[in-house]
Amino acid sequence: MSDEAIKRLIIDAKARAKKKFNALGYDIINSDNKLFCFIASRAGIYERKIRVVVGDIQKIEIEQMLSVRILPNQTKEIWCWKIDDRKWKTIEYDHLNNSCQ
Repeated sequence: MSDEAIKRLIIDAKARAKKKFNALGYDIINSDNKLFCFIASRAGIYERKIRVVVGDIQKIEIEQMLSVRILPNQTKEIWCWKIDDRKWKTIEYDHLNNSCQ
């Protein structure tokens, strides 16, 4: 797959994820795409820091996620769009790096 095709898949996956969170009543705050793509916030009381990837979740992405400190009212999540299955695979951690699944 070409770099351009991969970029397009990532852009589409991010848009799809944002749309899903909007439908659940979250406000979207765009991020710099270095670690998190966006923050989904519900009335400023609860925040979900989201990283969107395509294909497979890499070990380095999990390690980076675990290195980030967050507040008790936040989660940090990796949302992976599985191209073959056309569905989401997610990994979610709380502020103590406990898996929320």
